[in-house]
Amino acid sequence: MRSYFLLIFLLLPAISGAEEISLYSVKYSVQEDLSVHETIRITYASPFQSGESTYIILGDFSGLEIKADGRQIAYSVKDYGDSKKVEFAVPKGAESLLIGFQTKELVFRNENAYSFQAYFNPPDNVGLLKIEIELPEGYSLYRNFVSPENSSIVSDGKKIKFLWNFSRKTGEIPVSLAFYPSGKIYYPLFYIIILFALIVIFLLIFYFRKRVKEEFLAGFTEEEKKVIEHLKENKTVYQDKISKQFGFTRAKTTRMMKRFEEKGLIEKLPVGRKNKVTWIFGKKREQKAEKKGKNEQEGREKDATGWGNYS
Repeated sequence: MRSYFLLIFLLLPAISGAEEISLYSVKYSVQEDLSVHETIRITYASPFQSGESTYIILGDFSGLEIKADGRQIAYSVKDYGDSKKVEFAVPKGAESLLIGFQTKELVFRNENAYSFQAYFNPPDNVGLLKIEIELPEGYSLYRNFVSPENSSIVSDGKKIKFLWNFSRKTGEIPVSLAFYPSGKIYYPLFYIIILFALIVIFLLIFYFRKRVKEEFLAGFTEEEKKVIEHLKENKTVYQDKISKQFGFTRAKTTRMMKRFEEKGLIEKLPVGRKNKVTWIFGKKREQKAEKKGKNEQEGREKDATGWGNYS
């Protein structure tokens, strides 16, 4: 499945020819969509002398770029069985070479994590070989599964990198690791969960408020319930207006207001020959809570200044 990535490195010695390579580095940057951007950097020990055409074989890829000393060089891509053959020439006198491309063939999903796998076969004439794998933000190593095991792990607080350094390394190097989205939030699912939680909270609030209201009104007659709703909505009304609106006698309205007053629902204030009725049930509780908080604050201030302490 990934044999062409092995071919990449098997054929790279042709790029260097007999030239001595002081540094050969390969960086795999895993992207958010789990594609991989691969960058190969080659630094020659001395200016490149051979001008012969060389080639590299890749599988499916995109965004290919090839540079010598930072300048783009021409290349051609041809079909080569199931893969592609990329041909180019390293300019004479070049001191460095860069090959970069994007692929979706290096990461696949396992049961509980993602796996990265590549096979690396460096040229024989490499002094220092560096391999780096960079995970996307929010991903971590899964169960310490990484190969080769002698990697250095560094992080900038956002992304984790795995580094390997080899001196005069030859032969095939399989590179692999398993990773998972430890700190990554899947926002569509996250929003669904939040929305569901808000709906549940809203329904619970609605249910308990309705239940409290039903329990509160349970001890009143239907006529009294209607008057209570009228008072809650209008806050302040004159008693004679209640009699006229609901068709009660003056005596009936007086008895009803007396009962409401005894239960602490309203406050009556004589205004001339009339009574002004004010709904105070919720407001009264707020005033009590405010007064309690004020008393507690005054008590703490007294304790802080030493008032009330006796020797």
